[in-house]
Amino acid sequence: MEDKLLSNIMDFIRDFSIDKDENYLSGNFSLLRSQPSRDLYGMIDVIYILSIIDELQNLTNKESRSIWANRILQCQDQEGWFTKNNYRGHVKEHATAYAVGGLKLLEITDNENYLESIAPINGIRTYFNHNNFIHLMKYQGMKLSLKNFKKYLGWNYIWNASHISGGIAAIIGQTQELMGNWWDSGINAQEWLDNYCEFLTNYINNDTGLWQRAAWNVLIRKPTTIDLGGAAHFYWIYEKHKCSYPNPENLIDSILYLQKESGLYKDHPLCIDFDANFCLLRSFNQLNDELKKQYKGELRKSINNNVSAIENYLFNIPPSRWYDNIHSLPGALAAIVESYEIIDSSKYKKWNNPFDKVWWL
Repeated sequence: MEDKLLSNIMDFIRDFSIDKDENYLSGNFSLLRSQPSRDLYGMIDVIYILSIIDELQNLTNKESRSIWANRILQCQDQEGWFTKNNYRGHVKEHATAYAVGGLKLLEITDNENYLESIAPINGIRTYFNHNNFIHLMKYQGMKLSLKNFKKYLGWNYIWNASHISGGIAAIIGQTQELMGNWWDSGINAQEWLDNYCEFLTNYINNDTGLWQRAAWNVLIRKPTTIDLGGAAHFYWIYEKHKCSYPNPENLIDSILYLQKESGLYKDHPLCIDFDANFCLLRSFNQLNDELKKQYKGELRKSINNNVSAIENYLFNIPPSRWYDNIHSLPGALAAIVESYEIIDSSKYKKWNNPFDKVWWL
């Protein structure tokens, strides 16, 4: 089964390769099949995919990884954001957090440190100012924008808006050891992350374990996948910064409520499946022993159903029909890896969880 899935994944990746004759991969990947040039997300998505399935080291060497890293680094703008060649169109905070994570995953040997080559990300420094931090957290990047307005609706569409504050937090978490070289003293990343989690904890809906502060939440309080997609970006930071989840039991109940009969959370597997499995298992780990006994069977069933549905999709649909872009696959594969703690994972024993190294996906 694992061999067949690996073969399908590699067939899928080849469809997005700009240079199919490379002996060692060096980042020549596009977001779309029809796209003639590489872009930021195509380059990063393939890093995550190959890292998860434990093929990155086999398909690269130190020289090709260095070329790959430099191609990503060339996407930084004057403020340090990774905005160039961003054909996926995610906000700069998401793109930058994802790029930093990709560079970290490329660091396979001890003497590879691509993060040190990142130019100062001066765009995040402003958020160390208290007033700017409070504005960010209260509004989640909300602003009037006729172009791509769904990205800037703040709490009213938190799945997208959390890319902004969550991305900033992930950037800070992943680059905190570099900040002393970038800027003068006075920057305290750990304190900033403490404040970030504390602010979010005070803003949560205790009944659901989700952040439901949209205008329509005055009338509708039931969980939605929009709520879950946004909450996951926050919980990634909680997990990596080792903060306690505010309401893990209620969060589990909310996610179980959202799971479709198919086992998925949308019509096909993608990042929301990883979001769900991540939040389910990381919440479960924070329960007391009595609650763990109560929830373990239901969680095992939920995650088994999810992984089975993802496998069914990736095995029984030709790779050429999986997705029209490459960005959906990393989340689907990460959802499988995230299941290891609670279901039999022997068939994927070599696969890696990217969150062992990174703060963002």
